[in-house]
Amino acid sequence: MSLAALFVCVSCTDNSDNGGNGTIPEEFERIAFDCQSMAQSLGTDFETFATQNAAYEIPGKSTADKFVMGGYVDLGSLVEAGRSEKSVMYMPTLNIEVNKDVYGNVGSICAVPDDSNVDKSLWEYYLVNYEALNMGTWLGAKYNVTADDGTSEGGVYQTVDEALKVVDVYDVDKLLICAVFGVVPGKAYAVPTFEGGRFKVQLVNNFLRLDYSALYDLIGGDYQAFAAENYIIGSKMSMWGTYYFYCDYCLDFAGYAFTCDVNTDEAQAVIKSIALTIDSKYSTEEQLEIWKLYAAGDASLKIGDFKEAYTSSFGTKGETFASAQEVLDYVETNGRPAGGFDPDIVVVYGSDKASLTITLKSLSLTMKIE
Repeated sequence: MSLAALFVCVSCTDNSDNGGNGTIPEEFERIAFDCQSMAQSLGTDFETFATQNAAYEIPGKSTADKFVMGGYVDLGSLVEAGRSEKSVMYMPTLNIEVNKDVYGNVGSICAVPDDSNVDKSLWEYYLVNYEALNMGTWLGAKYNVTADDGTSEGGVYQTVDEALKVVDVYDVDKLLICAVFGVVPGKAYAVPTFEGGRFKVQLVNNFLRLDYSALYDLIGGDYQAFAAENYIIGSKMSMWGTYYFYCDYCLDFAGYAFTCDVNTDEAQAVIKSIALTIDSKYSTEEQLEIWKLYAAGDASLKIGDFKEAYTSSFGTKGETFASAQEVLDYVETNGRPAGGFDPDIVVVYGSDKASLTITLKSLSLTMKIE
């Protein structure tokens, strides 16, 4: 279906039995689905969002953890009217699902067309017009195709043109493709998606949240489930016989950024450990301040209880410290390691399920959960 073939009335639904009028009014208003403005709602209070948008709520669909509202895509200014000399307003209607995260905030937003017949046209619309729609930088399209024998292949399309064609080349029932745009830099992705035969637009955080109390629970857990849940923000990797899920943007509760490797076993079944490295944008002075926050066990980081602290040279323990304050005093007096042959400073926190080993080196700050 071409874009010029789309036309859906926004404020009414078809009903041929309605006394000849052909339409019945909906019981709710519909909101224009604007990716950039709506993505700004991610991380805000869920209940406040629901209250502010109560006029758009679709009766009977919301739950305690999900707010469902009616929306539409306003194609009018970007779509030609075809053969008509007059401008026509194209407005496919949407079901917009707003999900609450574990912190009581808006965790994700997903908009699905009410009419599946417009799915491919909307895929084209968003990809062709992403600049005019202020969807941010094009970052590529991740895809995975499942064959009839159950095997799959996937990768990343680097160009919009490649991504546009894929929904016509493959059976969309067996296709997962996520076109990723940096709609809110440092915060959110807008992700036009085909999955399970249907089109949707997802608005999601563009980072992995470093909630250590939750990360501890992942150790020994399902690696494939974790990779699937975080498909948009990371990638499965392999190197020299090791397998891991890599995420290049992770944020702790203090707003500090890390990269992350979620390591698995040879069978790629179980999460064995999680390795974190401070983002290279931080200077050595900034790294030291971040280390101090972690070494002190700042409650906002949720890293658990102090377990031990010591110096380490080439994997061998040296001087030990009885408390977090002792190791902080040591670094305050002696400074961070000055060179590669100086002993590292190691502090360990954690829970009864896993430990977080925080290592301060001369030029880096690394952490490992296992």
